[in-house]
Amino acid sequence: MTLFLAACGGKASSSSSQPLPVPPEVFSSSEAMMRETVQLPNSFVECETLGEAEKPAGFSISDPEKIFGQTGERLIQAAKDDLSEVIYRGGEEEVRIRKVPGSGDYSEYAESADKTADDLQAAMRGKEGLVRAAFWTGGDFAFSITSFQGFSREEAAALVRSVQ
Repeated sequence: MTLFLAACGGKASSSSSQPLPVPPEVFSSSEAMMRETVQLPNSFVECETLGEAEKPAGFSISDPEKIFGQTGERLIQAAKDDLSEVIYRGGEEEVRIRKVPGSGDYSEYAESADKTADDLQAAMRGKEGLVRAAFWTGGDFAFSITSFQGFSREEAAALVRSVQ
């Protein structure tokens, strides 16, 4: 249902200073539209530990306890049979570590390089010499680390090595 409202310009009549009443069908249409609104359920389950996240995700994930001395919030969440994620938040920085059974990144980055961290080949993307995203695969899983602020390539490689 589409509802159009229009206003017409012109000289106001001096005999009426009261606003025109709103027709009742406008209110009933708004109420019907609100009832028809559908919201997607949140598929993420917040978890206290990495072990707890393993049950809904269907697989384990490992991560560093801290990101290079960063303090702040550490949020662990999982989606049923789909994803494990650890989010570090501190100040204006947010770092996400994800493990999924298959993935893709469609963002565009100014800089791109591949770096080997142990036996893992990671695609590192970023700008201004900082890695903002690293992607790699291991076994049947795809991994990613994203950061608002960015890391040096060496720091990003160390993170890649620490996530399984």
